Amino acid sequence: MRILFMIPLMMAAIVGGKVHAQGTLIGKIVFKENGKKEALMGANVWWEGTEEGTTTLEDGTFEIPYVKESNILVVSFVGFKRVRQPIEGKPNKIPPIEMEEGNLLEAVEVREVIRATELSAKSVGLEYEINKKELRKAACCNVAESFETNPAVDVSFSDAITGAKRIEMLGLSGKYAPVQIENIPFGRGLAVNTSMTFLPGPWVESIHLSKGIGSVINGFESTTGLIDIDLTSANNEEVTHLNAYINQGGRNELNLVNVKHFNDHFKSAHLLHYSSVPLRWDVNGNGFMDMPMSLQINGMSRWMYDKGNWHIEFGAHYIFNRNQSGQMDYDFAENRTEDNNLGLWGMQIDNQRISAYSKTAYLLDGDRDASIALIANAYTHEQDAFFGNRILNANHDGLYGSLLYQNGNSENDKWIFNTGLSIQAERMETRLGAFDVPIEVSGPFQPSTTIARNENVAGGFGEVQYKPSEKFNAVLGMRADYSDFFDVAFMTPRLHLRYAPEESWIFRAHAGSARRSPLPLVENITAFGSSRTITWGAPTDAADRFNSGFSIDNLQLQQEIAWNFGLSIQKEFRLFYRKGSIVLDGFYTHFENQLVTDYDHSQMLRLYYGEGGFSRGAMFQIDYEVWRRFDLRFAYKYLDVQQPFAETGLRENTLIPPHRLFLNFEYETRDKWGFDLTINWFGSQRLPDTDMSPEEFQLGERSPNFFLLNGQVRKDLSNKLTVFLGVENLLNFRQENPIQNFANPYQDHFDATMVWGPIFGRMAYLRVDYTF
Repeated sequence: MRILFMIPLMMAAIVGGKVHAQGTLIGKIVFKENGKKEALMGANVWWEGTEEGTTTLEDGTFEIPYVKESNILVVSFVGFKRVRQPIEGKPNKIPPIEMEEGNLLEAVEVREVIRATELSAKSVGLEYEINKKELRKAACCNVAESFETNPAVDVSFSDAITGAKRIEMLGLSGKYAPVQIENIPFGRGLAVNTSMTFLPGPWVESIHLSKGIGSVINGFESTTGLIDIDLTSANNEEVTHLNAYINQGGRNELNLVNVKHFNDHFKSAHLLHYSSVPLRWDVNGNGFMDMPMSLQINGMSRWMYDKGNWHIEFGAHYIFNRNQSGQMDYDFAENRTEDNNLGLWGMQIDNQRISAYSKTAYLLDGDRDASIALIANAYTHEQDAFFGNRILNANHDGLYGSLLYQNGNSENDKWIFNTGLSIQAERMETRLGAFDVPIEVSGPFQPSTTIARNENVAGGFGEVQYKPSEKFNAVLGMRADYSDFFDVAFMTPRLHLRYAPEESWIFRAHAGSARRSPLPLVENITAFGSSRTITWGAPTDAADRFNSGFSIDNLQLQQEIAWNFGLSIQKEFRLFYRKGSIVLDGFYTHFENQLVTDYDHSQMLRLYYGEGGFSRGAMFQIDYEVWRRFDLRFAYKYLDVQQPFAETGLRENTLIPPHRLFLNFEYETRDKWGFDLTINWFGSQRLPDTDMSPEEFQLGERSPNFFLLNGQVRKDLSNKLTVFLGVENLLNFRQENPIQNFANPYQDHFDATMVWGPIFGRMAYLRVDYTF
């Protein structure tokens, strides 16, 4: 672990030696105003014909290292004529360079390097924008996997059966950080665990990631953050883009993106995706597939009309996804009770989702600072699943509408007002059952057990932003909503503050409350990959601890209620003439009411509500351009996540590493080669109590620490063709015995849910992008 701390210091030392060996030039850029020379801040300064450049500071000064390739210094700034200044010899300092006023529309060459992940210094929230440059670091495959190069979101391993990735923010499950597609809710209901796997990476333009409590405009549910995803829009430039991917496990993907402009006002975008894993793998030899076989067909059609004061978008989205896993000899082509499958354990999850949306905006009186917008979305989602002899089928239908009025411009106005109304109507039906198979089985469910939840939530919201200067922002928001399912009216206040005493120092504070309606079975679907019984309610005595079964009679849903508080410091700096940033943030989430998932029983999962659970954590992150085209990102994260367990009280939650280290290197050569290396270190994680199990099925108290390394090489062969070659899990680290009692999947102590590390091992892949 010591090496991770040494690498940044070594890189800084290398850069320092390189700069001092070449020598540096110190200068100043000025301009005349009312006959007086004034310093010009933010001017671009670079050596002609090279990529070595910088920008001037607040006092107009700059420092730039000498290069062998050129002695012509170029200076540019909007509204001034470009200056070409020959520098004879290698003086340490030159007289001030005076800029002359020119055409405001004169082309200016932009020298600023675009970061792969931008943290806005002007945003009142702690908001990251992850662009295509960042997404190219992880060539595979969907939005969930794209976060593996970003320390703000944890991507972990959910179980040894379904193959789903588990997303966490601030130490809590991804269900507390809602997923949206351009301000339209997406990761809800049956899609709460899988929404990001339904969004292919090549479709994505950018991801807006907010840490901490969200804006009231986006609803009352965002507790630990908000993930808003921008897909390829009809307003993008006309393009046809083809993407192909394959890895050594047989996973293959094809993506097609087409943007067509019929005229200046009417445009379209069509997004298509196909992926499959047709092969069965059992690297660890336990008789179970290490990754599920899968098939996904995914398509979206998007249309846009923009003329005058009107802007209209509409479209439709279709998804079919099938995952199959279980024992290697299980025959999915046969009926589940045919002789070929007797005694074998298999799993299949089919998801089919259809949705349609529209977004209409009208600019009032032609004033771009005042507008009214209407968002509407309708969807239906069907899931058919079986796990061994257990059945979990569900239907989820929903309608969403939001009417928003905004008055004000964040760049020019001191006051900005947002207000609106929203409605969310959902119909959810979950059906539980068991196959009548002629073998001895364990399982709590009887055929034809149905749980229905129909909920309509309507409400209004208002938000005001006060910005008296560039140094201070304050955003105060309030929502008032009513849920007919819980028959409760509730309010969720939010407050965001930003203070920047200097341009390079930004302090932020956040506070607010959130609520959500949990779906106990859907959100814990991975528990079906075990012989655990699922029991509702906390144990009342020691004997009840061993009482198995699932009682629908006492299933009582409640709203989860939480408060989130956060502080952060952002520092922008220059070291050895290179830009960098440091962010230190801390967040605390407190639950007034929380759905507790209690795995601390070897034969059951208990679900019940508790008060006082919390998550507190801190993260330190530094991003630095070590030298031209070589970027470094280092982060350390600490988490303390505890749930109010019925028998032990507040206790560390399971399968969450309290300590994590992250290191990413990115280097691009001038001839279009790109190299990426990501190093993750995961600290020890608490494992569920298994002390009452037979010795051979006891897990121990904690998992070991481990490293994961991912590497990738990229080559832009032309402006149209790019090839990626990469390896995930370079060290070939694998969790031993990820499935307990795998030889007897229909008997006690069979459990594929206790996964804390990778199962498959090293994975090589190839990706090709082509733009027509």
